[in-house]
Amino acid sequence: MTRAILAADGTAADPLKIFLPNVSWVQPPTRTVVIGEIDIVGAQKRQRLVSDGPASDAEAHGTPLRRYVGWPLPRSRPPAGSVLLARIRFDNWVVARFALKRPLRLQIAQLVALAPRYFGHAPVVLLAFVQRPGSGRPRALHPLQ
Repeated sequence: MTRAILAADGTAADPLKIFLPNVSWVQPPTRTVVIGEIDIVGAQKRQRLVSDGPASDAEAHGTPLRRYVGWPLPRSRPPAGSVLLARIRFDNWVVARFALKRPLRLQIAQLVALAPRYFGHAPVVLLAFVQRPGSGRPRALHPLQ
């Protein structure tokens, strides 16, 4: 089954290029895929986050906002419709793998819209891509394989 990967801040995905050979890193937002898993790559460094609630209302009315910053980490509990398979921390990253109870057919842009469900605080900058079965096994043994 195809796996979706959402990585906080595009630079968080740089190390993935070593472990995920043969993955297309540039994918059109209108590309439709069927996914069965979602991997979340969060960063343990402060980043700009998607604002929610009153901040969004103020922004819509042209009110200046203070920067909303924090740590874009994956949730430790699965959102409805998914199961948390693993959540590990290494170096400056936290990675969580969620299995979907039912496969989803969606566009890459719709996948990006799911980010707030899987991140405790979703980052403003997000890299979204998919890894198809047979597109290359990770090169190192790891609990998330």
